[in-house]
Amino acid sequence: MRIASFNINNINRRLPNLLAWLRETEPDVVSLQELKATDAEFPLKAIRDAGYEAVWRGQKSWNGVAILARWAPILTCGALPGDPADAQSRYIEAAVNGVLVTSLYAPNGNPQPGPKFGYKLAWLKRLAAHAADLYAHPLHANFEIHGYLCDRCGPIKSLVVLRSPPLAPTTGPKRPGVGYSESGHVRKPHCLGGR
Repeated sequence: MRIASFNINNINRRLPNLLAWLRETEPDVVSLQELKATDAEFPLKAIRDAGYEAVWRGQKSWNGVAILARWAPILTCGALPGDPADAQSRYIEAAVNGVLVTSLYAPNGNPQPGPKFGYKLAWLKRLAAHAADLYAHPLHANFEIHGYLCDRCGPIKSLVVLRSPPLAPTTGPKRPGVGYSESGHVRKPHCLGGR
C-alpha cells in the first residue's frame, strides 16, 4: 500500500493540482492537510471521479484534514481525543483496507509565548498520548512544528515528521517503544538525528 501526505493549503483552489498529482503518482491512500473548506465545500465528486473515496473534517478558512483512498475509508476517529471542546479540525483517523491511517495538521503555536503556543503544547501532549495507543498501526502524517530547535544550528522554521513503527526513537516526544522518522524542511542532516 502506497501512503502519501499532501499539505493541500486550500483543496478547492488547488484541486487541479491535486488531481494531476493523483494521476501522476497513483498513491493508494493520501492524507490531506489544510483543506480550508467546510464539510459541504469538500469536492467529493471530483475525488470520486479520480478513483478515490474519502473521509474528511473541514473547517471554514483554516485547518481541515482528509483521507483519500482507493478503498472506502472507515472513519474511526474524527478529532484528536482528550479535549471535547477543541473545535479545530486538525485530526482524522480511518481504517483503510485493514490499515489505520491518520491525517493531522499540528498547530504551529505562533506567537510564543501566548495562548496559541499553550494550545500547541496541550495538543501535542494529547497527540503523544493517543499515538502511544496506536503503536501497533502506522501513523502516517504530515505536520509542521514551528520553533523546533536544533542544538547544533539553532531554530528551524518547520519540521515535517513521518512516524512509522518500529523505528527507534530519534526526536519528538520520547515515549518508550514509539519510533519516529523525519523528513523535509531541515537544513542539515544532523537535524534529523544523523551526523
